Amino acid sequence: NVCVDRMIAVRTFVYVCVMLTSSFDPESFPGLTYRMMDPDVVILIFCSGKVVLTKAKNPDHVVMAFEKIYPILEQFRLKQS
Repeated sequence: NVCVDRMIAVRTFVYVCVMLTSSFDPESFPGLTYRMMDPDVVILIFCSGKVVLTKAKNPDHVVMAFEKIYPILEQFRLKQS
């Protein structure tokens, strides 16, 4: 569980980047569910900037997944007002 220190534009993220491997239905669950294939990890991304990595087979996969997703999340960070 990590926080990227800014809110994430989850709606834009789901449509632009990962529509085929993610789902976002804020009426049933407040986070975007992204299924990363390599490594095989499920990442929950919340508008608040919180990120949860789950279903990893070992701790190294968590680190690898976060290192892959973080630069993408940076592109969708909302500017603080």
